[in-house]
Amino acid sequence: MDAATDLGVLDAQQGRLAEAVKLWQQAFVRALERSAIGMNLAQVLCEESQFGSARGYVLRVLRFNPDMGAAKELLQEIDSKPPRCGP
Repeated sequence: MDAATDLGVLDAQQGRLAEAVKLWQQAFVRALERSAIGMNLAQVLCEESQFGSARGYVLRVLRFNPDMGAAKELLQEIDSKPPRCGP
């Protein structure tokens, strides 16, 4: 992981979700193949009820990692009525 990703994790753990999202977005643009970054973004955005944005990140993750079970599961949860975001 790079420094921006690590700082994003720390920000998210401390409840600073907007800051975490900004850092992860910057990191994900530089490394679209890094599924963990995209999933972090998708999960936080889903929890913030930004379902369309969350879905977009999950779809980008699945383009690079089509067999990722966690991404497939989150996509199903986002697409459910009403949308859900995990446990």
